[in-house]
Amino acid sequence: MLSCVCVCETPGNLLVCVAIVTNPCLRRSSYYLLFSLAIADLIVTIICEPLDIAVLSKRTFFNDCAPSLERPYKILFIFSCAASVLHLTSISVYRLLAILFPLRQKEIVEKCGLKVMLIVSWTFPILVLISYVVLGKDVMLAHI
Repeated sequence: MLSCVCVCETPGNLLVCVAIVTNPCLRRSSYYLLFSLAIADLIVTIICEPLDIAVLSKRTFFNDCAPSLERPYKILFIFSCAASVLHLTSISVYRLLAILFPLRQKEIVEKCGLKVMLIVSWTFPILVLISYVVLGKDVMLAHI
């Protein structure tokens, strides 16, 4: 199942990136958030899901816990999931601004809002990742 998701999701995210880069009409703030979300999702489909498949296959077919693959998988999983969730949150905030301030939304977003949303969407997952690596796997995400 993970292989099918990986095969279908990767081209879809790549098409989103190509469409936004090549089409000048799509170079607006809301599409930059969508582009960044597609990049975060590409990290999942290109790196995390193949690692997950490798870990699951080692456990299933070779009865091996594969600690050399589990640690990188957990680290990338934490980073990519946090980045994806924060990008979805940023898109929701963008839409909320459009509803609450329909006449000023473009000014608010273009002034500093988009930069702040993108910076937070990438730096917070890095901070979470650093705290995971520093504190260790026993403290954070023991359920994974």
